[in-house]
Amino acid sequence: MDLIFWSWPALTLALIVSVLILSLVRRSPFRGGGSAKNGNGTCHTTNENNTVKVLPSPARMPIIGHLYLFQGNPIIELTKLSKKYGDIYKLYLGSVETVVVNSLPLIKEVLMQKGSDFGDRPNFLRYSILFGDNKDNSLAFCDWSSVQKTRRSLARRFCHTGLFADRVETALQTTTDILMAHIRSDIGLGESCPNLKLNLQKACGNIFFDFFCSKVVTEWEEDAEFDRVVKLFDDIFWEINQSHATDVLPFLAPVFKQHLSALANMGTEIRQYVINRIIVPHAAQLDKDNPIDFVDILLTHLEEAEPKNRLTQDQVLYELEDFLGGHCAVSNLLCRAIVEIADSPGMSDKIYVKHFEQGNKEYIQAVIYETLRRTSSPIVPHVASCNSSIGGYPINKGTMIMINNYDLNSSHDLWERPDEFIPERFLLDGGNGRFKKPAHFFPFSYGKRACMGYQLVEKVTEGLILAMVKNFDITPLDNPTQLPIASVALHPNEQLRVKLTPRQ
Repeated sequence: MDLIFWSWPALTLALIVSVLILSLVRRSPFRGGGSAKNGNGTCHTTNENNTVKVLPSPARMPIIGHLYLFQGNPIIELTKLSKKYGDIYKLYLGSVETVVVNSLPLIKEVLMQKGSDFGDRPNFLRYSILFGDNKDNSLAFCDWSSVQKTRRSLARRFCHTGLFADRVETALQTTTDILMAHIRSDIGLGESCPNLKLNLQKACGNIFFDFFCSKVVTEWEEDAEFDRVVKLFDDIFWEINQSHATDVLPFLAPVFKQHLSALANMGTEIRQYVINRIIVPHAAQLDKDNPIDFVDILLTHLEEAEPKNRLTQDQVLYELEDFLGGHCAVSNLLCRAIVEIADSPGMSDKIYVKHFEQGNKEYIQAVIYETLRRTSSPIVPHVASCNSSIGGYPINKGTMIMINNYDLNSSHDLWERPDEFIPERFLLDGGNGRFKKPAHFFPFSYGKRACMGYQLVEKVTEGLILAMVKNFDITPLDNPTQLPIASVALHPNEQLRVKLTPRQ
């Protein structure tokens, strides 16, 4: 549900520096893209008839490549390029050789049919900085490896079995009561809720800390460390969902030294909190025969796993940190859902009637999936781990593959009135039947790198939306929140400008 893109404002300084460099480079100002090149510089392959199959690519500039094309919302720009160059085309984003894939058959080829060929991740500087100078410490941003298999296996045992299924329900109930009390207090004499976003973030953080670590924070205002770490997680989540010049022009790192140092410090501060408040207390009372949560599973693994399959202490720490940070994706999705509900006349009342009066348990799931469709948060880029092909075009090892799922999620050919919030599109029998996800919609990706925690995302989002709707009618204020296009992340300082009217 997350991705980095390279928008024009983020690259202004990069372009200025690049122009200065260009003035010192004596070469043609434009050239075609590609690494295996024909006379025009475009990547190509030959079929059985020895005819050349050219991978479409715009003219590119030295050093900055095709970054000059991104003068608006990058997702919209990629979609515009697909109308001109087709369902697969090549770009150079600075120094990064990139192939953009748009159609469902090609996306499935990348994620499923050839998932082993495209299992790696980009070597972006920020990925490494956030995870102890090694991007492979991260679950989402690492290359595919035996270590990744072990980490996913440990997580799957906890998230995808019935052994701990009741933990999320308990965590939801405990936190929901705290959340409702905070919202009622925050509303005061009016009906706006200035701290709504922060309270929803703390609720999601509390649920994840309870579910994975058996740690419940009841006094949100009094626990300054908890408040701080929730805000740090959200700052990092916003950061990794934004563009940055050093992702594709790493030689600019010295220019952004202060920003990159701040990122490293945020990661270090979160890590220290996890060690002091979670790891150390768990280790002191660990019962390997009776693990009570995910932390116990990880610590038991460190002591009992075979040496060849054993993770390091750092890898265990970063895995736990990754899962705890997942609450940010849920809280931002939840915030988007609340705004969508507020902006759709009568929607909160409809959810209330459908769920609490008519007993239709499918409708809330449709609301969540319609929020995911409207969000269209891009999939984290994949990277070719070997020489391969997509749609018959050769793909060099190390090429970054960008999946433009926004094009699918907003297509008038695939969705009726795609610009509108219509949960009924995910229900059979004209919107009154059972939930059904169409094959062309994959909000949690496909294949071996698909999101492992999707059930937890659904469960927590569903539980908190229902709690909000049960207690309040949700409508917009005069100046409603403007949701970003194709991004689940809201700015850390963004306020949810919605009106909450307590139900009688």
